[in-house]
Amino acid sequence: MSIRGIARRATVVGYATPTNAPVFVDSADNILKFIPAGSGTTAVQIVDVSKAQTLTNKTLTSPIITGAAISGATGAEAAVVVTTTNPITAAQSGTTFYLSATGGFTSTLPAPALGLVYRFVVKTAPTGASYIITTTSGSNLLFGMFVERAGGAGVAGAAQDTQNFVVNNAIVGGWAEYRSDGTKWYLHGMVNVIAGATFAVT
Repeated sequence: MSIRGIARRATVVGYATPTNAPVFVDSADNILKFIPAGSGTTAVQIVDVSKAQTLTNKTLTSPIITGAAISGATGAEAAVVVTTTNPITAAQSGTTFYLSATGGFTSTLPAPALGLVYRFVVKTAPTGASYIITTTSGSNLLFGMFVERAGGAGVAGAAQDTQNFVVNNAIVGGWAEYRSDGTKWYLHGMVNVIAGATFAVT
């Protein structure tokens, strides 16, 4: 049985053609490379299993990453200070919304989808109107509860449509986190006093 080998040559081994793309082992670094079809002479490195490489615009499907060091990551979570009506998209999953308007406003959640998560934090106490967080469909999809810092029983809601950080009762630092299982929204949070948060059916 004959054995075929790949030539070990200098980096540029000749022009590629529309029907031929030279493949070779670069004699300078012993890495497998090829020259893409066309009229170019620029060699492209084929992914190597043992050498460090930079991959650009590549899609990794089910990768196994061991001992990774991620450069360029700041560690900061997505966050935005909101001062007016806030329609939320699925693409914003993982975002913390800091609510900051004395007159309050409405934040509207997207349709439930598995894995969506958002956090809301009262940055400015509402004194003119409440902050309202509502579902898109009004189909009683909201379930959850608030712990009360003052030590009371807290507040719970089941099959609700909206949750409010209540005007003149919610204070700076009150918060709620929303998570979806794909069909409903589940929340937990904390307020200063029980009157700081309410639920409602629309």
